[in-house]
Amino acid sequence: MLNCAIRNGDAHLKNFGIVYDGVEDRARLAPVYDLSTTAAYVPKDAMALTLDGSTGWPDRARLEKLGQLRADLSAKDIAGIIEATTDVLAQIARPMRAHFRGSAAEIGARIHHCWQTGVKESLGQARGLKRTPRVTHRTKHRATHRATHRATPAPNPMARSDAAILDALRNNGGALVGSLAAIAASLPMPASTLSASIRRLTERGRVRRDANGLSLTPRAD
Repeated sequence: MLNCAIRNGDAHLKNFGIVYDGVEDRARLAPVYDLSTTAAYVPKDAMALTLDGSTGWPDRARLEKLGQLRADLSAKDIAGIIEATTDVLAQIARPMRAHFRGSAAEIGARIHHCWQTGVKESLGQARGLKRTPRVTHRTKHRATHRATHRATPAPNPMARSDAAILDALRNNGGALVGSLAAIAASLPMPASTLSASIRRLTERGRVRRDANGLSLTPRAD
């Protein structure tokens, strides 16, 4: 998401890494490194890796789909990451421009334009690199007042993978027969994402899993 926002076309596989403390310890994603706004130097630059078979810069919908189906993130989690990414870029945009002074001012302007484009087109943030208004005690009080007087809270958004499973069940008479791997291949969906979705849907009482496969739970409504 960050690479799309800053228009970094050099995010190839060797620029992602994992770290671990011991051979048998759990691996984790390494901190980001080797980031650059390549589109500031190569205006028609594209992504180094494909997404849905394309190296074109994705829009927000495609990034949300990636987060939900591949990282098993909820819509709320993805929205939070997008907001945090936008806020950080908005915060450092001015110091970045100040860094590129004198003869390098044009490069700074190009980078700023690329960030602005990435934030608006890939992250879907119409505000671009504008900072969000600072929350004061008064605005916080007003927000709390509105929240406490709201009639009904908005329901938690359902992960796209959960919705895809429910749709597949409805379209197949309420049941998907076969092993977990077979069901994952038929959707198609990574087995890890399918397992996480089944767990959530089971906890909500929406589906049940047995030796034959997966089925919808009859609902009173």
